[in-house]
Amino acid sequence: MPRLEKSKGKGTDWPKLDWRFVQRFCGIQRVLFPSWTSQSVLMFGTLLGVTLTEQLIIYQVGILPSHFYNVLADKDYSGFRSLVGTAMVLILLNSTVS
Repeated sequence: MPRLEKSKGKGTDWPKLDWRFVQRFCGIQRVLFPSWTSQSVLMFGTLLGVTLTEQLIIYQVGILPSHFYNVLADKDYSGFRSLVGTAMVLILLNSTVS
């Protein structure tokens, strides 16, 4: 790894985001993920899928209170019961995935 040397009183030379960086980054990716069916790619895909699903569930749980306000304002008992069921499923999923 090249050393960062001070240049004529201007401070240090910082690494650049150039074509050489892209080539090295792609080389590292080829080592980490050699083929689409390798174990590391499948593990990364599974982790990404679970994480995105968890974030979607957390978002849905976060917007539940506004749905409850609407249902309670309309005095819709059947809508309230279905919303309570949905809320229970989402909260259980959230606790399971987390």
